[in-house]
Amino acid sequence: RLINRICEERPRPHYIVLPECSVPRAWAQGIAFQLAQQNISFLGGLEYKVTAKGVRNDVFISLTTTWPWYQTSVNYIQPKCAPSHDERRQLWKRGRKRLFSTLDNVLPVYVHGGFCFGILICSDLTTAANRMRYQGEIDALFVLEWNSDLETFGFLVESTAHDLHAYIVQVNNRQFGDSRVRVPKKRDFERDVVRVRGGQSDYFVIAELDVEGLRKFQRKPI
Repeated sequence: RLINRICEERPRPHYIVLPECSVPRAWAQGIAFQLAQQNISFLGGLEYKVTAKGVRNDVFISLTTTWPWYQTSVNYIQPKCAPSHDERRQLWKRGRKRLFSTLDNVLPVYVHGGFCFGILICSDLTTAANRMRYQGEIDALFVLEWNSDLETFGFLVESTAHDLHAYIVQVNNRQFGDSRVRVPKKRDFERDVVRVRGGQSDYFVIAELDVEGLRKFQRKPI
């Protein structure tokens, strides 16, 4: 229902982003296909999957394209780099030894129609090397979360926006909130393009990223 409501918006958004562990794996491909027909890309945190090598915590990424001469999408799976401390404890309690990852510490930069972005899953943002990997490489960093430590992540989001000089799109579970789009603006009241928290039912907000404006500022001589 939520995605159907988003698709009714005019103009339609270019990207739909859902939090960590929010999308059943059996639904992801179908959702991506339907959205691709409307030229909408999709980033969603998949529910856990238990495998012989460990528990997977992934982001499903569907990027629209007309490359084969019709409207479709190219799909990727990006795993979480490492579990949070509490996540690691919970996995041990349930008899799972570790979180499975295939990244080998190489985080990809996605270039989609000239828009360059990276993706981190929740506690991966707390590792400085993960954040700095994107410095000078991206227009926006998407952070998909299921996170109750809002104060710590608030500091991280604000500092990362300035360190990377890029948009930070934080999408958290509604239970905890503080989903926002942060931009490195000079004036404080302009820095949060969107910031929301609370509510009794699932909802969405649409924000516009002025990527060209950000790049124009970066090209200014010092």
